[in-house]
Amino acid sequence: MKYVNEIIALGDYEGELKRAIHRLKFLRDPEPARKLARELARHLPKADALVPVPVDRETALKRGYNQARIIADVLSQETGIPVMVALRKCRKSIPQAILHPLRRPANVRGCFSPTNEDLKGKTVIVVDDLTASGSTLEEAARILRKMGARKVIAAVLAISEHFEVMREVIESA
Repeated sequence: MKYVNEIIALGDYEGELKRAIHRLKFLRDPEPARKLARELARHLPKADALVPVPVDRETALKRGYNQARIIADVLSQETGIPVMVALRKCRKSIPQAILHPLRRPANVRGCFSPTNEDLKGKTVIVVDDLTASGSTLEEAARILRKMGARKVIAAVLAISEHFEVMREVIESA
């Protein structure tokens, strides 16, 4: 990956992790994800900021929250690393899960815009619930780097078991 230095995940998107993420995203039950975020916090390096991946307004209103923000808040409580709202979603994108890996980077390209947070020289941890291809994390990291972040680490609860294959497809295109 070009902009993300490292991805930290609790494990593959299956079993308990998959159930917790489904409850968080679709059943409006964040408690299992909060428990997993406390575990994820033990694996985080020192950093200057936690930046949750933003969701569009419609999704936030429908769900009642941004799942990445819930995870980031727990990580902050556990580590003392402050949450910064450094990104906003400036356009709606198609859900990545329904797209072929080659269409995912273009789908999220330009969907985030920077806020006025100062990230110059900082190590930032971009937070999301799940990564399948890394495209959303890469796009978020691209903007964070433009904002001056020195290093961008991604922290997610789960990573797709097909992540490496998807990255190879994307990077070889």
